[in-house]
Amino acid sequence: MSSKAASRQRHGSRRRANVTPLTGNAIDIGGGGDATISTNRIAEPPSSPVKERKVLTYQPSHWKFTWTPEIRTAFKLLLSARLCSVVWSHITDCDETFNYWEPLHYVLYHSGFQTWEYSPVFAIRSYAYILLHALPLKLYDLLFHPDRLLMFYILRLLFGFTSVCAECYFYNAVRRKFGPGVARFLLLVHLFSPGFFISTTAFLPSTFSMTMTTLAYAFWFSDKDVLAVASIATSALLGWPFAAVFGIPIALDILYRRGLLTFTSQAVAVGASLSALIISIDSSYYNKLVFPTLNIVLYNVISGHGPELYGTEPWYFYILNGFLNFNLVFFLALLSPLVAGLSYGLWGPQRIFVLPPRAWIYLAGTCLSLVIWLAILLSTPHKEERFLFPAYSLLALAGASVVEMIFKASQYFLEKFIERPTALKIVVIMSSIILGTFTLLGVSRMFSLSTFYEAPMNVYVKLHPEALNRTSPANVCVGKEWHRFPSSFFLPDNFRLQFIRSDFKGILPKAFEPYPFGLSANPSEMNDENREEPGRYVDACSCDYLVDLDIPGKESDLEPRFVQKKSDWKMIHKEKFLDAEHSHRLYRAFYVPFLSENYCAFGNYVLLKRRRPCTNEPPVPGNL
Repeated sequence: MSSKAASRQRHGSRRRANVTPLTGNAIDIGGGGDATISTNRIAEPPSSPVKERKVLTYQPSHWKFTWTPEIRTAFKLLLSARLCSVVWSHITDCDETFNYWEPLHYVLYHSGFQTWEYSPVFAIRSYAYILLHALPLKLYDLLFHPDRLLMFYILRLLFGFTSVCAECYFYNAVRRKFGPGVARFLLLVHLFSPGFFISTTAFLPSTFSMTMTTLAYAFWFSDKDVLAVASIATSALLGWPFAAVFGIPIALDILYRRGLLTFTSQAVAVGASLSALIISIDSSYYNKLVFPTLNIVLYNVISGHGPELYGTEPWYFYILNGFLNFNLVFFLALLSPLVAGLSYGLWGPQRIFVLPPRAWIYLAGTCLSLVIWLAILLSTPHKEERFLFPAYSLLALAGASVVEMIFKASQYFLEKFIERPTALKIVVIMSSIILGTFTLLGVSRMFSLSTFYEAPMNVYVKLHPEALNRTSPANVCVGKEWHRFPSSFFLPDNFRLQFIRSDFKGILPKAFEPYPFGLSANPSEMNDENREEPGRYVDACSCDYLVDLDIPGKESDLEPRFVQKKSDWKMIHKEKFLDAEHSHRLYRAFYVPFLSENYCAFGNYVLLKRRRPCTNEPPVPGNL
């Protein structure tokens, strides 16, 4: 060997030593399916003492499905799913319409309906929350002067985009702390869960709390304690105060690691600043000192006639609802405390499903939040689907973790009896069945919701062509279908919604007083006991248009079949709408091509126009 070649070899050896300073044995622990903890010695000059440190790296799993989407890919996938929700998800709760869309319409366009919650006498709803959404819409309106209906969908698009950003950050935090295996399943749940299809574009405080809770846990997983505390505080104070429960594990962890003084200073600083801002905004709108966040807690806890007035449900309501919105994953999430405990304690943390120590704390905190939240919801008689919204991302994480644990445990035990390649094939088949079933059920449920219940929003859109040929104001009346009114954003200019009597005997919303007087005026005929207020109704003779659900054989004195009065009403448009009472439970819950049409019954959601003045028509009994 020449001297030059020997010199190049010596220099090359030194260069290779410089680029590979880490030596030692790596222990593959398969954290979340993919994490590897390596205890490495760092090469130091001979004069320096040898130091040790743990380096956490993520490597591909031995499981066949090793692909994990990058953030930009996850963003595109989630954005596509949320755009579907913007277009095809319908309003599922009349509270969304009358407690949020209508006050927003009043702030923007100075007309809309007021519920008793916005009466200054009770003041349990916050205009600060409304203003948060009104500001971007007002800016867009000043720049482009869009149609009101377009403004509705722009805000929905903003909801979806905000949710996607939070979901992506949460996904990335899970991928780094729990491993790509859990992250893959988590992303799949977010994409194909009907729960996210319904909740992410809804105008509800529970949706806002869901987004902020998702961010809070993502910040917690990323060791950004201040931002985690701020997210929980924002969720509770500006969104839904009861969602503060999700901050319990975060608070306990910060207290343990950083002490009482650090946590208290962070919580007080954030809470006091945000509370002061909310009180100042709402006090100016209500024209008196008021804190709606406190008022809603007092109403639900000590009023003596809380939300039970608006209906009660059996104990299994959330079990059934969880299955419809998450199917298999919901039940796996319920098992997460047990399965995680077995994985960590009985089998040993370095045998089957191994995570870094902090990740086990995060998983325990997630399970604790779910247990507390479900215990609270199950103990209350008044149950609604939206009450589960804040827990959705945590349900997805818990379910994804259990799925990964099951796959790892199955592979671990199968390899004791059969060869590794065969065991992997069996695990792949099992995973394909589980994940395929979840995806098919999720898509089927979403298709059922968008197909069977989309009629109300489509019918109200048909009023806009009518407005082109009309110069005078028009009354659009609803009776029993008042709760499916999608909001005043769907009404043309000079069209007003009116109520006619039906068999419903609770309190209906009332039109706001002229703006801005209506913000602080004490409206008449308001109560917080769900008593009917007769002054809400108009005579059917004053109706220019009428929206109704027509189901043959289903009528009463106060709810006649208006479509049969052909001499007085002209059919403008009709849409197929599910008759749930006479439909097969399975085929109405999940859409199955051909079978759902055969086993489900349908009525017609109709838009009627008055043919002639109502001079000789006898009034419907009970109408004023």
